[in-house]
Amino acid sequence: MKNIRRISNYTICVAVTIILAVFFSASFIINAGMYVKLPMGHPKVLDVQWMDAKTGQKLPTQEPVLIKSGKSRTVQCRVTDPSVFRGSYVGFWTGYMDYAIWLDKDSILKSDPSNYRFGHESSEHWAVFQINQVPTGRMLTIHLTNRMHTNQLFYLNYMAAGSAADIREFILVLNAQKLVFAIILDLLGILLLIYTGLMKLYRVKSWSKKPPFYLGLLCFAASLWVFIDSPFPQYISGNLTMRYQIFFGAMAIIPMLFLVLFRDVVKEGRFVLNLLLIAYNAWVLISMVAYVGGGIPLEVCMYGTFVMLGIIATVMTYFLLLNYRHNGERHAIVMIPAFLFMAGGAGVDVGRFFILGNTMDSTVGFRHGFTVAVLILIAVLSREAVASLREAQAARTYKDRVYIDSVTKGNTRLYLDDRIHSLPPNRRYFVIATLDAYSQLILSLGKVRGSRLLQDIYRHMEQTLNANEYMCYMGDADFGFYVLADSMEDMHKKCFRLKTQVEMALAENEVISAPKIRFGVYSNEQKSKSMEDMVVCTLAAMQDNSPSRYQDISFHAYDEETRKRLALEQYLAEHVDQAIENKNITFYLQPKVSLSDGKIHGAEALARWISKETGFIKPDQFIPVFEQNGMIRKIDLCIFRQVCEKIAEWMKEDDVDVPVISVNISKAAINYTGFFNPYRKIMKETGVPGKYLEFELTENIAYENMELLKQLIDDIHRTGAKCSMDDFGKSYSNLSAFGTLSFDVAKMDICFFNRGFPEDDEQNLLVTGTLKLLQQLGLTVVAEGIENKEQAERLYALHCDMVQGYYYGKPMTPVEFRKLQRDNQIKEE
Repeated sequence: MKNIRRISNYTICVAVTIILAVFFSASFIINAGMYVKLPMGHPKVLDVQWMDAKTGQKLPTQEPVLIKSGKSRTVQCRVTDPSVFRGSYVGFWTGYMDYAIWLDKDSILKSDPSNYRFGHESSEHWAVFQINQVPTGRMLTIHLTNRMHTNQLFYLNYMAAGSAADIREFILVLNAQKLVFAIILDLLGILLLIYTGLMKLYRVKSWSKKPPFYLGLLCFAASLWVFIDSPFPQYISGNLTMRYQIFFGAMAIIPMLFLVLFRDVVKEGRFVLNLLLIAYNAWVLISMVAYVGGGIPLEVCMYGTFVMLGIIATVMTYFLLLNYRHNGERHAIVMIPAFLFMAGGAGVDVGRFFILGNTMDSTVGFRHGFTVAVLILIAVLSREAVASLREAQAARTYKDRVYIDSVTKGNTRLYLDDRIHSLPPNRRYFVIATLDAYSQLILSLGKVRGSRLLQDIYRHMEQTLNANEYMCYMGDADFGFYVLADSMEDMHKKCFRLKTQVEMALAENEVISAPKIRFGVYSNEQKSKSMEDMVVCTLAAMQDNSPSRYQDISFHAYDEETRKRLALEQYLAEHVDQAIENKNITFYLQPKVSLSDGKIHGAEALARWISKETGFIKPDQFIPVFEQNGMIRKIDLCIFRQVCEKIAEWMKEDDVDVPVISVNISKAAINYTGFFNPYRKIMKETGVPGKYLEFELTENIAYENMELLKQLIDDIHRTGAKCSMDDFGKSYSNLSAFGTLSFDVAKMDICFFNRGFPEDDEQNLLVTGTLKLLQQLGLTVVAEGIENKEQAERLYALHCDMVQGYYYGKPMTPVEFRKLQRDNQIKEE
């Protein structure tokens, strides 16, 4: 259905554009083509000496003759050069006056007052007469009578002689002002339609979006109106009655169109305006039918129309004032002068009609009022256009800047965010594709080649998108997608195609060691999630370390388990301070046993979260969360304080030795000089000496910031405590760290012992070599993760210093640990 509406709207736009183009072309051709239709001759302006017949005073040719209202005037010229009257026709403009022309005493032409009935003769007409021969010495006399209520001017230089075609051209040229005005209206129409197109292009939301389009149409129609109102048609067809009928139709329809279109800007009183416009349409239809049938004169139709237009314009002015008063709409107040001019112009012509006894046929008042109204609105809209388009251009420039990524030249995340709800909710999926170990890849390729690689990857993946699917670059090596799919299986196929395109881009850029590509998918079915929410959910799915259900691709979808994990993480972040205060975060102890005597000589403090609301929360559920959000330092200090308090309590007991308790320091917490100061302060407050403490640092810390780590170990040793390397062998296994850093203890990771030790010969050899090498470096070696008798016996044979694991004891409460230590309940053979 949406496609049908889109096609329908497109068809309508095309149709309207074609109609406007044809309308404008016809208007322009009719206006400008007048010069082509008339023969182009060379009329000659009568260069003769005119004089006043009554006074004999000579009259200057370049100055008009004043004829007052109700008065007459006679001008004469004596023919001294017959060549002046070149050709057989003479034409001159008579204005609004009666005239009579003689050559000596021979009458040539007289005006007929009956022809001034509207529809039979033009009020602004020209007198054209034929003179076959003008002997020298004859007197040409013109008698003019002004029947108007205003003074009139008679222009002596508006007289020319020549052929009939020459005279017609002369008249045309002198009336070219109306042709020019018509062309100007056409140009204004073009500009207004262009402005409307720009508003549409830039998606400008403004009250002036439709009015310029309306004015553009009106300008085209008004240009035809001006053309029809000019004397041009009478010199083409010779049918003045037809000209006035067309003129009346134009004058009736164009203002009505004007009022109908701009009725949209009036919110209050629209019902009343609709009634008035219906009445106006009815009057125009009835009056035109009555005029054609001979029932009423055309001037009655004309001035009845003026009355209706004046009333409608006045009512619209009133409602515009109401709109401004109630709603404060600026455009309402600036449009009021336009409609006042329309109403005033109609009122002037109606007043003339009644004052002059139904004989006056001038429409100049309303035409001028309408023209001023259009010009006012054009001025208002032009100002609005500049402001609106500047805002739209600025907004578009800003969007271009924030929508286009500078690295890949593709879309940004904001671009994708703006299209989040453009797809069907039951089929839309959000996808993040990322390249692992991208930072190392960039180091090997360099910045320039790395940027080119990202551009190629973006270009290749973009080729897999269908219509109404979008993608963006999210930074580093992350790409976001908003795509359509029918099921999760279909989504897997799409991701596999994306993976193939990435591999093609890597091959084109000659990347030998291709990074692993991972995909996270979030199904946004029937949910209105924000972009930020979808990113969080998708990244959470990608953090799932469980094996992917698909063997050909690393593909993890957001599901119920992920949702529960996110909910738990949010709960933990919100309640960590309360948990520390209520001691819901506490520690368990796992014994460390010396193989030389089988006794407990120490323990490792392991964080636990236990509360009535959530029960027991595993460390691997909350420790990674706090490492990511930076709150792990609070946990470390909380556990360290509790351990020191417990050691201080044990120091007061005499029945059993105080063991050495090791505490973990998270890598994420070691990030600044002076990091160890809070630990030193807690030791001082609790009175615990360093000999009872051991600090465990993970192996990979040594490769983050060697200088910072070296300073930390020195600070630990100054307190008398020991420092151990935890999880040795789990990741880097770089023995050079022991030469640079002063570790006291090395804890061999469980990975040494859970791969077939001691049955597997190769694994047995690896453990033996590593253990001896560490001991030769002067380190006390602790074996982690010992779970059976065979492992314990083999390590005893290898002279391993200490062991830790479930075979000797699971993590337990400090009370249980103390009891175990006191009773010496350790498994022995």
